[in-house]
Amino acid sequence: MTTNQTLKIFVRTALAITTSFAVVMPTLASAAEPHTQFVTVQQRVGGIALTDSGEFRYFEETVDRQVEVSIQKMAINNSNLQTTGALRLLVINLQLSNGAATDRAKITSDYQAAAEGVANLSRGLTTLQIEMLPENFVIQTEQTCSNVETETYVIINELAKRMDVSHRFISFVMPGELNCPYGGLGQMPGNITWINGKYSGGLDGWGAKVVVHELGHNLGLDHQRFMRCTSNGQPVSVTNRVDRVTGCNFEEYGSPFSVMGGAQMSLTNTERRGLGWLRAGEEVSAANGTFTVSIDGPIGLLEFANADGDVFYAEMTQGQNSYYENSGGKYEKLNSGVVISIERTRRKIFDAVAVVCAIVDGNPSTSTSGDASLGVGQVFTDSTNTLRVEVVSMTDRSATVNVQSPLVAPSDVKISPVVAGFNATWNAVTNGVVMHYELQYSTDKTFATGVTLVGILETSATISEISPNTEIWVRIAAVDQRGVGRFSDTKQTFTLAPKDTGKDTGKSKGKSKGKDKSKGKDKSKGK
Repeated sequence: MTTNQTLKIFVRTALAITTSFAVVMPTLASAAEPHTQFVTVQQRVGGIALTDSGEFRYFEETVDRQVEVSIQKMAINNSNLQTTGALRLLVINLQLSNGAATDRAKITSDYQAAAEGVANLSRGLTTLQIEMLPENFVIQTEQTCSNVETETYVIINELAKRMDVSHRFISFVMPGELNCPYGGLGQMPGNITWINGKYSGGLDGWGAKVVVHELGHNLGLDHQRFMRCTSNGQPVSVTNRVDRVTGCNFEEYGSPFSVMGGAQMSLTNTERRGLGWLRAGEEVSAANGTFTVSIDGPIGLLEFANADGDVFYAEMTQGQNSYYENSGGKYEKLNSGVVISIERTRRKIFDAVAVVCAIVDGNPSTSTSGDASLGVGQVFTDSTNTLRVEVVSMTDRSATVNVQSPLVAPSDVKISPVVAGFNATWNAVTNGVVMHYELQYSTDKTFATGVTLVGILETSATISEISPNTEIWVRIAAVDQRGVGRFSDTKQTFTLAPKDTGKDTGKSKGKSKGKDKSKGKDKSKGK
């Protein structure tokens, strides 16, 4: 475990899954003696918990605590962070010294279902080889959940003296009697998960869903959020970037389309992208045109952007019964349709680029999220009114969509300074019917103030009458009947000052000074 490792949690219900995956018992053997090191653990707690009365309740608590303990060097190979291939998973069932351990049959069922879930989600690119320690590992009754989480590293190293623990994943099933305030924890990314045995074999295969969610964190996935926005007091699908800061709420566990959010044993293709689980050619950048997105391919993910540079994605999803509701919990029906998501950030997960997205509410007038996808005839329009996505037709596994995205930004913009101005040239925009170009220049890099020139019909312009030696920022966009397209990258230049040319310049200076003085004398005489 690395210093300041963040642990994530998940508690959800799931659909029942049957499987034929086998759980094998590893052979105990000898291993090298580990060494000593110090680690720091930080923990976040939050999610939806199943109460003793059978009700689901949402809770959220952030615990920033650092526990420094002397432990033996991790025997597990932390550099083993693969996301594809046959990955080994070791299950260790923990038991209190004066209590019963979690039922091993329930654990076996959960992990078998989790293995099938991972195989299905990855389209066979990742398989889990489940191994369960043949004996329960006994811990002391005075242990708390946090102490057990920390001491599991010591347990790994104790086991390393007798067996191979170079597994991609090591999963600890915590005794239910500890009453840990979570369904599961998982390093992100990392190798270790902690699963609350209290919910093993739970309602509708919920235990398997917890396992898959925490393994998702091990693989590098974060929670998939659901974005709810308002503008002028009314619910909308998306707002502009400025209003999004205060006008949109990103519900951390809110997506009903992913095991990393709501309760489905499913992933979105934006998440598969970061894990290397997309098929070759499955992601397509769309500008303008009609496309078919399908669960079966060949196109599974459309990417497009608006005039502000916000990046959106569209993909097909199938409706199914799924648990989801942050405010208390209930079963609701997911609609089949086209799911729109907005990119929040990009980060690297191992060798792939992970796109961290939030689900856009395609039907913001309702309070539910199961109807967030778009059906036939429905249209998504962004806050700039330059991006339009319409679902033209749909089957149970595919949808045909028409995308009208803004004109792309002019490329190869070149700015050259001249005396008291500058020349600008750029390449023509060809992904639509360009009416004219718009050029903006300003002394403010953010363009809070400045000058906008419209009606430029060519791919060049000369700007003059700017003070010499002035720092200028320039950007250019194409304009069509829908409005202004995407602006080019901002370019910087300095206007030039007139050059000295010998005698003529001297005469000019002399005349200027003479006129100034003369004006002064005239003013004096006037008095």
